[in-house]
Amino acid sequence: MKHSFFRGSVAALLLTVSAAASADSIVVTPLSGGDDGGQVGNGDVTYDMTLIPGGPLDENDCLETPEGLTGQICFVGVNGSDSDVRYEEIGDGEGEVDWWQYAHDGVFVTNQNYLEILLPAGTRAMSIWTGASFNALAWIQGANGEYTTSEHYFRINDGVTAGYAVFAANSCETITSVIVDPLADWGVGNLSISQDPCASVPEPGPLALLMMGILGLGISRMARKA
Repeated sequence: MKHSFFRGSVAALLLTVSAAASADSIVVTPLSGGDDGGQVGNGDVTYDMTLIPGGPLDENDCLETPEGLTGQICFVGVNGSDSDVRYEEIGDGEGEVDWWQYAHDGVFVTNQNYLEILLPAGTRAMSIWTGASFNALAWIQGANGEYTTSEHYFRINDGVTAGYAVFAANSCETITSVIVDPLADWGVGNLSISQDPCASVPEPGPLALLMMGILGLGISRMARKA
């Protein structure tokens, strides 16, 4: 009986810590409007995004990130195969994409259903827009190597270009890849990523501080009785 107060304090503290650690580590959420860059996130964490300029891909289907970021963004097909991705300008001329809804940049176009976008080390968020040449359903998935989450079966077509943000719910985690799978000839564009530095560890909340205080009192009482 004399240790029941101490055991209860420890259990309450462990419950508090477990609840704090149970949040999803990766979030996939729709974007509104057609803006590029800007910020993505939620009430807990927000990331400043940097627009990735469109342009020709290298021989490995990779794109250099702009100044201020590090690494490459690479496109990979199903099972690591060649992605068959090409960069095309937006417009109505021959060889140009006329079904893309936003006029900011060109589009990385492919006829493969499944495409994985490999992200450089330290990527904490990505925003991506996807469209198709005819009515299609698509899904998008984000991963960090240990955890994945998906948004399934949203509509895209030559009048609907859908945008999604994929980001780490904890500012000290990173995302490693994004998979997109529309059922059509399609493309992705208006890509942005964030490599914001990891935020400092927040101060313990009031409940955690209270539990630690109670735990300290229990330990002190046991030491005096000993």
